[in-house]
Amino acid sequence: MLQPTMKLDATSPVPLYQQLQGLLRTEIAGRFRKAGSRLPSEHELCRQFGITRPTVRQALEGLVREGIVQKHRGKGAFVTEPPLPVGLFSLIGTSEAFAAQQISVETLVLHAGKTPLCLLAEGQDPPGGWVVLERVRRINNVPTFYEYAWIHAMLVPGLELLDLRNRSLFQVLAERYRLRVEGGRQRFSAAAAPLNIASALNLKAGAPLLRVVRSMQLSTCPGKSGLTLAAKAAGGLQVDLYVAPGPFVLEENIPASPGPMPAGGSMPGMPAVKDSAGTQ
Repeated sequence: MLQPTMKLDATSPVPLYQQLQGLLRTEIAGRFRKAGSRLPSEHELCRQFGITRPTVRQALEGLVREGIVQKHRGKGAFVTEPPLPVGLFSLIGTSEAFAAQQISVETLVLHAGKTPLCLLAEGQDPPGGWVVLERVRRINNVPTFYEYAWIHAMLVPGLELLDLRNRSLFQVLAERYRLRVEGGRQRFSAAAAPLNIASALNLKAGAPLLRVVRSMQLSTCPGKSGLTLAAKAAGGLQVDLYVAPGPFVLEENIPASPGPMPAGGSMPGMPAVKDSAGTQ
């Protein structure tokens, strides 16, 4: 049984399955349940909270997606080891970030082709257009990432014709095209899953996702300065990434503060914030 003080609020706008999912998550995070311990059965949860079995199953499936519970047919649901921290925001590439933690990654390519425009480029489209990739990644067999990537087409001739299944884009750029990512900027926001993304990630349309938009600089090998300048001017790699809950936690180190915040300005090394009028 769960703690007797744990109750659901039928009058709350928060769905009952989300409330139960939160209560179970709190118990696990509070170390009331150790890794390997069995959760109450679906029948027990239904009886304790006065809810239906589909509601309980939705809550448990949510915990499975978060990577803190595993379900074993005929045995029940069990608390897993704490999910591994992944440095996804380090700009080293999604595949590389998960490979560093020995987490299984499967990459499916839904579409590869060419396009003249990329909205993320904000009008800075290169003359030769872009190679665009649409991909889904499964983490430990759970569909978790939906990604659009645009690459400066002049730098990657024939990329759209390659078999990119289960291949790291960063490795392909480095090994075949001698390109490397030199950094860039990324923005984070919450997003409601569009129908096509929700379907690919086995979610309901409108489900909450983390959206990461990246604009990254590419540089070529020495002796190709013209292409290097073209790539940097356009932001040679643009990425629109949607992240669902998965069997991991996202991690990024916070650098030490260089000192007090300058009056009326931003901290050194950080971009200034623009107001609605576009001024800094």
